[in-house]
Amino acid sequence: MLWQLFDRRGNTSTEATSVKTQLEKEKSTVDLRIDLPVYQGERRWLLAMFQAAKSIPDYDRRDNALKNVVRSSIQISDLNMAIIAAKAVSGYDGRGEILNEVVNAAIQSKDSVGYAVVAAESIPSYDSKTLALEKIVAAFGRFARENADADKMREPGAVIRLLKDAI
Repeated sequence: MLWQLFDRRGNTSTEATSVKTQLEKEKSTVDLRIDLPVYQGERRWLLAMFQAAKSIPDYDRRDNALKNVVRSSIQISDLNMAIIAAKAVSGYDGRGEILNEVVNAAIQSKDSVGYAVVAAESIPSYDSKTLALEKIVAAFGRFARENADADKMREPGAVIRLLKDAI
């Protein structure tokens, strides 16, 4: 499913297959659950916030409360709860919008990009999902460049060349 967004003609090019493999690998590292020990301890308040938001009978108010849970979760880098709460938003447009916020937060770090993949796959609109997946691919490119730059700095004489270039 994911790779088709990058190779729309159905071609299984090496690049499309590589992207598919990387996205699936990152996605497999994510296990969305609310029964984690952290929600019984230091983040008990976040679980209570989520449960209270889900209990609101009015759809619009519930969705707004769930969006607040997502934003609070993003602020403390709890992308697990952010996705769980975002998926509970009942409005089609609102769910896509808030999941996109999760994608934007998750692509900031290589360690959290798996959450971006899961969030992007949950976006209900095809166009929004495609844009989110393109952001993830761009983030992979950024991570690759950062790794390449770090590798160059490990080469003998790299720091001296860098200093000479700066002068």
